[in-house]
Amino acid sequence: MNLLSCRSAPDYSDEAAQPSDMHTIDTIDTMDETREARNQYNTFLEQEDMYALTATAAYPRGDSRAKYAIGDCTGDDVPELHLTFGTNYYIYTYRDKEVVLLRDFSRYPLVIPAENGAIIVSERSETGDDTIQSSYRIPQPDDPFAETLRVEGSRDYYGYLVLDEYGYPMDSKSQSFTSTYQGNQSDGKYLYHMNEKECTKAEWEKEVGICLEIMEDESKQMAWEYIFPKEEWDYLDAMEEGNGVQEDMDSGEWAFYQRLLSGEYQWFDAASQSRFHSRYMASLDETTGRSNLKYILMDFSGDGSQDLFIQYDPSPANYTTADFSYENVSRCIGFFSYADGNPYGWISDGATGVRFIPLRNGQMIHMEGYAVTEDLYLGVSHSRYSGLSEIEKAYHLVYVDLSYEDYFYDRNWYENSYGKDRVFHQGETLHFVQEYMDDHPAGGQKELSEEEWAAVEEMIGELLIPDSEWKPASVFPPNRYPAGFSQG
Repeated sequence: MNLLSCRSAPDYSDEAAQPSDMHTIDTIDTMDETREARNQYNTFLEQEDMYALTATAAYPRGDSRAKYAIGDCTGDDVPELHLTFGTNYYIYTYRDKEVVLLRDFSRYPLVIPAENGAIIVSERSETGDDTIQSSYRIPQPDDPFAETLRVEGSRDYYGYLVLDEYGYPMDSKSQSFTSTYQGNQSDGKYLYHMNEKECTKAEWEKEVGICLEIMEDESKQMAWEYIFPKEEWDYLDAMEEGNGVQEDMDSGEWAFYQRLLSGEYQWFDAASQSRFHSRYMASLDETTGRSNLKYILMDFSGDGSQDLFIQYDPSPANYTTADFSYENVSRCIGFFSYADGNPYGWISDGATGVRFIPLRNGQMIHMEGYAVTEDLYLGVSHSRYSGLSEIEKAYHLVYVDLSYEDYFYDRNWYENSYGKDRVFHQGETLHFVQEYMDDHPAGGQKELSEEEWAAVEEMIGELLIPDSEWKPASVFPPNRYPAGFSQG
């Protein structure tokens, strides 16, 4: 397919041009190079493995939103090829008769190539209490959540970049603008800088317009073209992966969940954003930017509203095995709700030793462990803002590890805790069950035999949601919101 069109060859006849319009040798050479560059970009995009440029084995169809733009951004009158897909943004150039990568701008959540050749980049960066830094797209002014839960020191950055022939911004022609959120800690709500020098709000708003005008006016931007036919992708999405439409859900609720599945988490506090972002970014395929997350909708609290659960671990075995030994307990789960239009979410990633696992009967397993012990609480919750509110029973697992002889968990600890008259063997696991009544322990713990514990594992295994019932989040391509994430 012909993705790119080349300019028509100019008419150099005496009748067509006045002396002042005649092209010089240098101009003709440049036009020839421009034509050749466009031809090479066309070949680059039309090659048989073009789909592989934005695809992997898991998603052989690549990214349906992949698009390109062509324009000069280095000032040499020879155009570059801009290619974006997933969370990636690459600029290619034609040099020494080859199409080569000039610059990778994937770290910025928003990149806009201007018609005049400049590159406009922007991001909001925040650092949470746990020192984890997140970077995402600056919300629109009319976004109702734009300033919600914004943390002290949050910084908005706009860059007007003019690149040299090697793809690096030229200091003499580029400009940078930052506004830092001060909250209630100072007389002014924001601190403004231009080119790393402090300035007034009025000065900042006047000069940052060089970026905002291009961001808001598509006529001042390079024109984008989609690489793949939209109709083909609509059909394949519906046939192969499903389009993610939920007919039986409130539209506002489902729209909120789709934004979460596309990587937006700006409704939550900075620490939660960082944890959600880190998990989401780790799920993105290196080539396509498509997420390998899976999700399921369930009524968690029994109020008739659908809640969203997201698997943040890539291996299905983490969610379909009743083996709760230490090497099988990553099972990172995200839980989100939008009841009454109020965004709520938490992540169960084991950072505090606690994990929740949803079961197909509406119950949950609350799992927490410390050192050589692990507890599994089985029950239900009537509140999406708390853990289990009705515990049916608890299972207590004890791992015998006598290598702790010089530490607290030595042989004496096991004997004092679980019986002096018994013999403990390295590597064995002890199993106990504790019945509950009215959310309180009823009676003492009962030790289970290996056969009895096997029956418990079988029961839990039947309640675990099979992998086939979790849906792929890959049908919601990343919106480039969390395109930058670093841990410092």
